Amino acid sequence: MNPTQLPEIDTVVADLKRKRSDDILPTSNGLKSTTYAMNGTKSGKVLIFNQVECAGESPRRGSDEDVKKLFETLPKLGFLQRDIKECKNYTKDQIYEEVSKLDDDKELYDADCLMVVILTHGRQGDALMASDQLYHLYDLIDQFTPLALPSMAGKPKIFIVQACRGDREDSGVNLYVVNNHGLSCTQEDNLGSQTHTFTYPEYADLLIMMSSHYDHVSYRSTVRGSWFIQHLCSVI
Repeated sequence: MNPTQLPEIDTVVADLKRKRSDDILPTSNGLKSTTYAMNGTKSGKVLIFNQVECAGESPRRGSDEDVKKLFETLPKLGFLQRDIKECKNYTKDQIYEEVSKLDDDKELYDADCLMVVILTHGRQGDALMASDQLYHLYDLIDQFTPLALPSMAGKPKIFIVQACRGDREDSGVNLYVVNNHGLSCTQEDNLGSQTHTFTYPEYADLLIMMSSHYDHVSYRSTVRGSWFIQHLCSVI
């Protein structure tokens, strides 16, 4: 199947859980809590959807390096190795089936948080690729609401997405360093003779767990993995 044969995102319909309930759900975090209660019997669980092969797309070489780095890094946050699961080259149905299994996971009631990492090709409108077809990021997130997943009611659910969100490239802007007095740094400063002009992304300083701004491409090395995942792990 070539990319032009894939359905547009507004025709991709997920099998969503549209639960409705009058039940009062338990949570470890109160209305006046200033921080999340992170004192459960386990830090939580992690699902890593690693799409190396996607229908009609080039292989995502280097993605396995991201998975390797995540398995090295996440235990430093308290996640047990057995609670980190890689789901490689899943179809759309397999992705939703894996998420549906969380309904019956009683251990989540004692978990502090849940993390979902998605490593894949992406398109405009936050369309993501499974191994066989497109699905929508926010359709997937709907499966983690308190009504859909009561065990995680009121608990942090972290989504980390390494994927393109369009075709635009962030070419950046040129900045230069100024000292504390508002003067330009020059070669006469005590900072050496190197130039202090550098490129800074236009969409920096946004606190979102996605690898690119809306409608923009994301970057990945076929050898070292993606810039986003590799640097996120380095910061952790």
